[in-house]
Amino acid sequence: MELYKKFRPKSLDEFIGNESTVSSIKEKLSKKEWPSAVMFRGPPGCGKTTLARIIKQELQCPDVDFFELNAANTRGIDTTREVIQGSDYGSFTGGIKIFLFDEVHMLTREAQNSLLKVLEDTPKKVYFILCTTDPEKVIKTIRSRCTTFTVGLLQSFIILPFLEKICRREGKSVDKDVLREISRACEGSPRQALVLLDQVIDLEPKIAMMAISDARVGEAKILDLIELLLKVNLADKWGQMTVLIKKLEDSEPEQVRVAILNYLAKVLLDRRGGEAKRIGDIMLNFSDQFWGNGRGRLILALFKASNIS
Repeated sequence: MELYKKFRPKSLDEFIGNESTVSSIKEKLSKKEWPSAVMFRGPPGCGKTTLARIIKQELQCPDVDFFELNAANTRGIDTTREVIQGSDYGSFTGGIKIFLFDEVHMLTREAQNSLLKVLEDTPKKVYFILCTTDPEKVIKTIRSRCTTFTVGLLQSFIILPFLEKICRREGKSVDKDVLREISRACEGSPRQALVLLDQVIDLEPKIAMMAISDARVGEAKILDLIELLLKVNLADKWGQMTVLIKKLEDSEPEQVRVAILNYLAKVLLDRRGGEAKRIGDIMLNFSDQFWGNGRGRLILALFKASNIS
């Protein structure tokens, strides 16, 4: 079994990161105040669907009364009409029913509108859980009817000990530099971290590093993207920008953003002379164009204080 499936959290205590969100969920469950409609929002691979399944366990909803729909595949009004009709009937076991809409933003506007009444006046013992990577595509009237929990990507220092723990449980010895590289390459997604670990867990460190490098957003492309974005006259650079964006089109926007931050952090921590000087020049340019108040220069000064440039 794939690692990301084998080690999917089964309880809130097993869920890593997002402490404030987990604490809010625990509080509502402990007070028996779980809302009839909730929305989990966040980037892919951060645990939204996992949390929904944990809620199923916490509310003691049997499998037969748990209905999971992928809105990317069943996005029309016929699907929502079936759900609405099904919510009017009692559960098979006399307990509760849960309807989980994964990627709810993929529902057509007509289908979303059809859910408004049932989300407003939800039948007793019926709960709706909506998961989305793009909440802005969910109509405002649905969002206003849901209690929203944000699930975010994790920083590498949280993912690294998580990977070490998985390796111990698997009885595998993986080079720490490899695990550290996975924690950066996964761009904050614990699911992606386990996918990468699965690919390299039995490889020699050098080969594992090469495999991880092939799987991640290339640092060279990230640095090129930074430089292009900071050009004073972008008008004559759109051709280059188009080519570069096409190379990154399979990456989530949030992953690209995190990749930029991870790259800058790596340069800062690794104290790479030539690359750090290049980053320093970019930061100076950034301060001139966007941060005329001197905040960009302050960051550049921090680079210099660390003997980087």
